[in-house]
Amino acid sequence: MNEKGMRRLLDYLVVTGRIELTDQVGRILGEVLDGLTDKERRLIVLRFGLEDGKYRTYDAVAKLLPSPVSRQRVEQLVNRGLRRLRYHTRQGRLKRFVQRG
Repeated sequence: MNEKGMRRLLDYLVVTGRIELTDQVGRILGEVLDGLTDKERRLIVLRFGLEDGKYRTYDAVAKLLPSPVSRQRVEQLVNRGLRRLRYHTRQGRLKRFVQRG
């Protein structure tokens, strides 16, 4: 996972704290992403640049997909996936890594 993209995603998920990037955090984030649907995971990877470090708009993500998908549908799917990821950040496996303050 690209560190810049991972930092961007974690900053988005953790509103009231920071997560220090470690191999363990990266591994857990990968496992949490595996809990999403294939489409949610792929769209979040593209949106936040988890593979290549390139942050993309919803429109840019929609244009990269093999089948036609609207920008609005991409946004809906990304937001649904992010809600599921936020649960893991606040309540689940990533909670212990959040540094408050």
